[in-house]
Amino acid sequence: MNAHQKLARIGTELDDLRRILFHLNVQAAGIDTLCAELGSSLSAARADIRTFDFERLQGDLFLS
Repeated sequence: MNAHQKLARIGTELDDLRRILFHLNVQAAGIDTLCAELGSSLSAARADIRTFDFERLQGDLFLS
């Protein structure tokens, strides 16, 4: 294999690596978005739990 062929092969391998890194970056962005959405959902659930009237629920269940 001559130098020109070696450089062409290296270029092809670099292109393959760029594509892989691009897809990994896209996947990482998707994971970041998912984590943010989950965090937001968890925060909302915590707020719901803090404001939920458990004593009223217990009374309602007792009366049932």
